[in-house]
Formats: sequence, C-alpha cells, structure tokens
Amino acid sequence: MIKLFKIFKKNKPLNTKVLRAYKNEANARLRFVGSWSGYWTTVIDGIYYRGDVVSGFKYVIDDYGNFVRDAIIDRARLRKDKAHKDETLTMAMYGRERYIDDNGEASWW
Repeated sequence: MIKLFKIFKKNKPLNTKVLRAYKNEANARLRFVGSWSGYWTTVIDGIYYRGDVVSGFKYVIDDYGNFVRDAIIDRARLRKDKAHKDETLTMAMYGRERYIDDNGEASWW
C-alpha cells in the first residue's frame, strides 16, 4: 500500500525554564566594553556574544536594546536546529564567539 501522506515529526518548543535560564545568564554576564563608545558583550551557555558599536550614552542609561533578546534567540536556534551543527563546530575553532549586528542577525565574524 502506498502512503499518501508523509507524517512529519513535530518540533517541540524549548522549555520555558531553559529560556528563562538563558535570560538570567545573559543579564548576569552583560558587560559594556569601552568608554565614549563601545559594545555590549554577554555569555550564554559558553558562547560569547558581541554587539555593534554604540555610544557611551547608551551605557549610561543602561540601554542595550534588543541585544540580549537576539542573543537568546540565536542560542536557542543553535541548540534546537541540528542543521546548524557544523556552524557550532566552527565556532569551537574560533573561540565560540558570535557577532550580532543592528538587524539582529548573528554570525561568527
């Protein structure tokens, strides 16, 4: 008998406890590097994230914008999607560091 419908495996969303833990870790390790201008850095689950250069005024008013949110989204995507396994392996060779631009796109430099 021919199967007419392909059964797709459901992708389970990440547990909210994992996302909450990522958020707490990202906020705890959030740092500003620079003085008059600089960039935000954070670490989530052993992967270092670096943002675009911003003015020092953003540091004074503690405005990190969407940097933490984009870092959490990228880390969850890397953890969940098996297709990005080779990207994770290349990160291990380049210091496990990722760069997040103003558009929210993450790359490994």
